[in-house]
Amino acid sequence: MDVNNVPFWQWRGASAFGLGPDAPFPATPDTVAWDAADNALTIARGEPEPELVEDEARARDLINRPSAICDSVGSFAWWDDASGHLLASGFALDPIRLADGLDDNPVIRRPSDMGFADDVAWLARDGKVAAIDMRQRWPVEIARANGFNASLISAAPASAPWALAIDTGKIARVLGSPMPEIARRVAPDDAFVPDDPDPEDLRIRIEADVRIPDPLEPVALRAGPDDQLAILCWNPGENAELLIYRHGEELRRQPLAGIRFPISLAWDGDDQLCLLATDGAGLANRVFAFDVAQIGQTDAPLTPNGRFIPLIDHAGHGLCDGPWEQAFHIVQRERPQPHLGLQRLRSISRLGHARAGSVMIGPIDSGRYDCDWHRFYCEARFPEGCGARIALHASNRPSRPDTPANSANREGWALHLAGSATAWENAPEDLYQPQWPRAAWSHSASEIAGHTGFLPCPREQGKAGLFSCLIQDGRTQVRRVSGRYLYLHLELTGDGQRSPELYGLRVYGNRFSYRDRYLPELYGETVSGPDAAEAGNATGADFLERLVHLMEGPMTEIEGRVAQGWTVSDPLTVPADGLDWLASWTGFDFGDDTDLARKRQKLLCAPHLRRLNGTLAGLNAILELETGGHLIRGGQFDPDLPAPRPGQLAQIEIAGQSYRALVLSIADPRGGGQAEVLIGGGVTRGSIVTLEGFRLRRTFATILGADLADESDPMLLGMVRSGNSVVGDSLILGAEERADLLAHFRSDLPMTASEEDDLAEFYRKLAHSVMVLVHKETLADPVDAERLMREARGMAPAHVETTLLRMTAPFMVGAASLVGIDSFLTDPAQPDPFRVESSDLSSGDVLMGTGALDRRSDGPVDPAPVAHAAGPDTVSSSDGFWLDASNSAAARGRRINRYIWTWQ
Repeated sequence: MDVNNVPFWQWRGASAFGLGPDAPFPATPDTVAWDAADNALTIARGEPEPELVEDEARARDLINRPSAICDSVGSFAWWDDASGHLLASGFALDPIRLADGLDDNPVIRRPSDMGFADDVAWLARDGKVAAIDMRQRWPVEIARANGFNASLISAAPASAPWALAIDTGKIARVLGSPMPEIARRVAPDDAFVPDDPDPEDLRIRIEADVRIPDPLEPVALRAGPDDQLAILCWNPGENAELLIYRHGEELRRQPLAGIRFPISLAWDGDDQLCLLATDGAGLANRVFAFDVAQIGQTDAPLTPNGRFIPLIDHAGHGLCDGPWEQAFHIVQRERPQPHLGLQRLRSISRLGHARAGSVMIGPIDSGRYDCDWHRFYCEARFPEGCGARIALHASNRPSRPDTPANSANREGWALHLAGSATAWENAPEDLYQPQWPRAAWSHSASEIAGHTGFLPCPREQGKAGLFSCLIQDGRTQVRRVSGRYLYLHLELTGDGQRSPELYGLRVYGNRFSYRDRYLPELYGETVSGPDAAEAGNATGADFLERLVHLMEGPMTEIEGRVAQGWTVSDPLTVPADGLDWLASWTGFDFGDDTDLARKRQKLLCAPHLRRLNGTLAGLNAILELETGGHLIRGGQFDPDLPAPRPGQLAQIEIAGQSYRALVLSIADPRGGGQAEVLIGGGVTRGSIVTLEGFRLRRTFATILGADLADESDPMLLGMVRSGNSVVGDSLILGAEERADLLAHFRSDLPMTASEEDDLAEFYRKLAHSVMVLVHKETLADPVDAERLMREARGMAPAHVETTLLRMTAPFMVGAASLVGIDSFLTDPAQPDPFRVESSDLSSGDVLMGTGALDRRSDGPVDPAPVAHAAGPDTVSSSDGFWLDASNSAAARGRRINRYIWTWQ
């Protein structure tokens, strides 16, 4: 709402334009897309419907073969019908058997499908799921479920594999992990063992809330990012369909334009799916790519996204099931001898955008009969030759009008233009008429006072920024657009290579008319009813109103900035370049801190930081702010507990959620005051602990004389390090210091006066020191550690020595350290492979294989040649150029006899 109390409605985000499942009202998008990187509505990329001569018999023969699989290190595996074995290659020209020594096990006979992830090859055969571990931690494991015949399978890293039963359309997850072979050994009768030695054995869990709808026939399955599953289905008599499923969500589906019998599917990154199809007697000469975000958005057939990905030397094993970040397929190579190789799919070009795209939005209910719609603002970027037609239809009934697709049904629509003039110069008459109003570029980033706008790029006059236009019907005598309900039809136009980008759209309703408010009735409109809607020149009163509104627009913006002047003194709303100026009011200095969000939070908390300066509470507060903490006003403390003091950690409830918070101030709720707390930083997360030195005095005096090597003590478990650890094993004492200090505290040894003075001096030093213990994940950047140490020393008392210690082990507090309880809540660190001259003994690194499909990846293998291509840095598109590979070198003992040039 602006200063004239005129409300506005805003569209921002994919769902607002009807491109998301949670759209607030039904929309009908047509060839438009949402650019998630720039948060903009654009014309969809795409291409015409594929024209293929598909062979159903050939396609069915190909889908009956199991998918090839590949790993992240370049090896791959496939089922070889000639030998009846799973073969693997990638590190030598000749293949090897994937499961040597398991020939008698029927699981390696022909599977119906295969998948690979996390060093495990997954096979579907005879309705069962088998797991073959490439690191040989366990023998072949088989999982089955009653009523589920696994036909297709796929796996993605760090997630449970997916399986699908073609006969029933059921989808399942393969859960659990087989027990390593070393743990399967039979324990002696007198040994203590769990009742169930393998509680997490391999098992199949059927997804009860989803089933492939009839009459779709699933032919390919691929697990992807964010636990998504892509399913390729044939539809008898119709085009094939792509389905996307995620647990707990609705199944998204959409038919494919021009493709009936695709044979294979693969993810290529998190935003694109690739598929193969037949064409004539063989395969199509290209792979078709589709945008994942478009699947399920409309009922219209899905066209390829325009990327041209050639398919060369394909070996007939489909697209590989492997890492979803990239799509691969197996190729047949002839030199230096016939062999199979792995090739990544690469697009060599991409078509531009469609010529136009449109979306219809509404109805918008103003809540006011005969509401006069006032003005619209759009934040957009219009490259040369790109523009937008914004049509508005208002009525007092929410009936949905026809779209203004042509001149025949534009009755009732008020059309407005925005964008480049060249977008309309040669447009036909039904697309452009001179009387249609044009939106003007504004020097302001936003008409909303204090708002910086949504543009991710620099503003450029006439091309990028804020555009505004008074809502009017350019064909009628009285050009107001009136009605309780409003529909918008947005049509983006481009030149085929570029697209306009719409970042936000706002429409103001219930016009504040300067003419009707400030001028005598003599100047008011006298034409009404059907006469007002007649086509013709505008009446004098209407012209006067629109003329006056040329001044009203900027005046309203100026009044808004004056009314919102207080925002420049609020740390949350002051412009970024005014933060240092506002901080100077309180004498606050940000130093070299460049993080705007952190600077705003520091400035919000400046009064508290000044009051708590030189205290433990202030030290914790600045540590919390420096590690992502933010101020929260309000919340409920437990009324049955004593009120916390500033600087204390407390449990607080905010909007029904409980948080661990650092208290800055509290107030009596009966007086209308609110508590102010910090949450979300390292102190409240538990990754930073401040330890005052004087608190260690009793610990030294009571524990340092204990025998910590007593293995019979259940509280010590044979520990030989200091049992009073606060973080990890030992913070304080090395071997020599421990021996010296133990002598001070042994009760059976006399202490001289000098020793007593040394002990007293030691205690005095402890009383004036504080250690800031920081978990390793909090400070990944050394610059952050320097900044945190500088801020901590600035807040601590001048006579206190402040030390920052980066801890590699999780925090263990009090007695928990004696029994090994990890009190820091985070995901457990995964072991890294042991590296020669890098890993230390007992550092946590372990010996492990690569888990590649081709076990020869562990070496040794024949060395590879070194390829070196020299050429010009830049070249004109119309000129030829030379590439020189003479500096390439063959491996030792070999020679180069052929150069193969490929476009990457």
